[in-house]
Amino acid sequence: MLRFIIRILDVFPAWVERATLLASVLMLIGMAGIMFLSTIFRYLLDSPWKWSEEALVYMLAWSIFILMGSVARQYGHVRISFFIDRIMGSPDKAQRLSNVMENIIGLGIGIFLAYSAFRWMNFSREMGAIVWSAAGFTYAQWLTRIVPTLGLCLLSFFYLERSIRMLLAVAISRRQVETNHEGDTQPS
Repeated sequence: MLRFIIRILDVFPAWVERATLLASVLMLIGMAGIMFLSTIFRYLLDSPWKWSEEALVYMLAWSIFILMGSVARQYGHVRISFFIDRIMGSPDKAQRLSNVMENIIGLGIGIFLAYSAFRWMNFSREMGAIVWSAAGFTYAQWLTRIVPTLGLCLLSFFYLERSIRMLLAVAISRRQVETNHEGDTQPS
């Protein structure tokens, strides 16, 4: 059973992470293309695009929300571990404690924020709120609120994955210790 769980944890979250990274890279390429073409149209053709700035803001915000989970999965966010290292005395012990605390707090906050974002998005949908953009477009407000909900769900998913991996590592190490002790106690 543990091998099956480990296999799923090796394949599925990595696939989700690659998909989010690909989506963010495609948004970055799209943003660069929109900025380049917008500059060409504005200064060379004297016909500025009204929608380009709004599209760039949404694309940037969406890529940040989508990448949050991948950064958390790779332990890529900022850490200040000086005090924990000093209190615990050992960097390895401090790192383990820091990771456990980070997973517990990150998972709790991620789930709470994902739930709140979902309620926020659903409220906009039920109220029929409409956004009037500077470019003259109108669209349902809940459409812009899908991505924060998705990004926070991904963040919670990756914190859950990290927590399960930590629990599996503890279970596997205990099993190995028990197996080694069983071999020591048997008479030869």
